[in-house]
Amino acid sequence: MCVTFAPDGQTLASGSMDKTVRLWDVARKEQLAEFQHEGYVACAEFSPDGKLLAAATLFGERGRVWDLSTRRKVKQLSSASRIQFTPDGKLLAASSGNTVWLWDTGTWRNVAVLRTQTAEVLGLAFAPDGRTLAVGDAAGTIRLWDVAQKEQVASRRGHASEVSAVAFAPDGRRLATIGGDSTVKLWDAALLREVASLTCRDTLIKCLAFAPDGNTLATGGSDGTVRLWQAPAWSAGLREPADAPIVAPVETTGLFSLQLFGAAGATRTAEGNVQRVDVTAVDGTDWHAHLYQTFFELPEGTTYKVRFRARADAPRNLRLNAQIVEPDWHLIGLNERVPLSDHWRAYEFEFQAKNVAKLNSIAFNVGERRGTVWITDFTLTKAAK
Repeated sequence: MCVTFAPDGQTLASGSMDKTVRLWDVARKEQLAEFQHEGYVACAEFSPDGKLLAAATLFGERGRVWDLSTRRKVKQLSSASRIQFTPDGKLLAASSGNTVWLWDTGTWRNVAVLRTQTAEVLGLAFAPDGRTLAVGDAAGTIRLWDVAQKEQVASRRGHASEVSAVAFAPDGRRLATIGGDSTVKLWDAALLREVASLTCRDTLIKCLAFAPDGNTLATGGSDGTVRLWQAPAWSAGLREPADAPIVAPVETTGLFSLQLFGAAGATRTAEGNVQRVDVTAVDGTDWHAHLYQTFFELPEGTTYKVRFRARADAPRNLRLNAQIVEPDWHLIGLNERVPLSDHWRAYEFEFQAKNVAKLNSIAFNVGERRGTVWITDFTLTKAAK
């Protein structure tokens, strides 16, 4: 039901429906130890120093904390379905029902009891500095607690249904939440203000994790897919004038890829939230070098809006189109010539999706001439009716 690596990456812990937590040597692929619990083990966490392992159960039976040097139990928690260590390892948060207990790991003394109203706590995450605890509950509410003061400092109804998981970005400035409404939302963690909503249609999102640089978010869904999302940039960081137009990221989509054909040559570099393409060789066909994203099952006849910002090292054109990703590769309603300058400009196009396939793509064809193109703030959203 869960897996987690020790901080040194050499040991893996797995929690299972056989009511055990097992430790594994990653290099040798051998089991090192087995710890018994009273229920299905749905959550396991190593302390930051790797000396302790805490585990919680699906229905909140008694959780347990193990000393990995002696393989002995050092603490039995009265009940726990979610657990999380602070980044310094000095506190352990354990939740059951609508309550979160904070335990001092040096003395195993309970130092705080934090309660929501009536909804069950489903997600816990400490900020990287350990000062804030984010809690998601079954009513769709997100709460932030000041760990030192043991006080709630913010709350917001973030999703239409339960918030099943929460995660801070590595810099602590953004918070991601999973909703039972098939969305992931990104929040300004200081203000608890929504900055983006990511939609996974027709699937429940089960888990999420930030990349170490905080610019990519991975989600796992009940449909058996892992999706990668490019997080909206925290600050502009594009070295453009302060009055440059900004396109709000209504729905941030997956990662770009670069595809080459014929004699075309180009490289792609991600500079924060910006895609940079350096075209080094052309062969007379602009689509032989193109930057693209794929989209599953765009509903037939739906009107979409494409928005982005772009510039080039010198004035040039690129061609923007949407097409199916299978032979005969026909267009599905979008085919625009986009004039670029050496200054950032915002672009917006509407199109009606026609003759779509299961898998479709939107592409920036940049192979017209050599040089550098930058693209950022790309969004694809349904147009307002």
